[in-house]
Amino acid sequence: MMVMKLLRKENSDLRFELEEAAKIANLFQSKDVPHWPSIELDAFSESLFETGGDWFDFHANDDEGIYHVILCDISGHGVQAAIVVSTCQSLLNKFRLEDHHIKMKSFGDHFFKSLNGVLYKNGQGHHTTTCLILTIDLQKNTATLINSALPHPIFIKAQDVKKYQRLRANHALLGLNEEYQVGSKEFSFDEGDTILLYTDGIPLPNQTRKLGPILDGKKLNTQTILSNLSEFPVQQDDKTLLVVRLFHRAKKSVLSA
Repeated sequence: MMVMKLLRKENSDLRFELEEAAKIANLFQSKDVPHWPSIELDAFSESLFETGGDWFDFHANDDEGIYHVILCDISGHGVQAAIVVSTCQSLLNKFRLEDHHIKMKSFGDHFFKSLNGVLYKNGQGHHTTTCLILTIDLQKNTATLINSALPHPIFIKAQDVKKYQRLRANHALLGLNEEYQVGSKEFSFDEGDTILLYTDGIPLPNQTRKLGPILDGKKLNTQTILSNLSEFPVQQDDKTLLVVRLFHRAKKSVLSA
């Protein structure tokens, strides 16, 4: 009888802990997709458990024409994931208050190094996350990718959606080691080009013959892509998919349907 009481108490405590972790994580999750000039954004995110480990947000400086899309897939779930999610958001908020001290173009480098340092200091390799930052420069019509172990984003050309490439710029997990060397990949974009950012819960196939039909559409958004993925095995993980469509500076953006 005593054992059963102890088990019930442990289950109750665990349930309370998960509920509190969920509240913390939800407070820091991005609720709205911003309306940016010349950029269309569409987002889908679904957690496997109450406390998901996927986190994304946005950072911009309209005057400089520099825009950042940030996506993280935190290792683990529950309280640990909630701690890392809150760390990511708190650090981003700090940068938003102090962004006049650094060039917006180098925001990604600073954010990666700072997040790696905080996670390593607090977790000694136990609090880790994959992360990527896509930096869009509308003045030069270029984009820069920094990617720490997330799936390679897919870059789709508007002139021919069958001509797509995976943007390979991968590095080690953040928080795993004390030192972190940031590397990036820069590329140019044309009117209407699209970039897909996603966590590994989204089962985008690696094979070209299977991926091609999924991307073969004039209106790429999260709804059409996810509906085309219904035949693929469901991944037991959090799912986040961000669709970023790029235009030249003259066009005003509308949110994808």
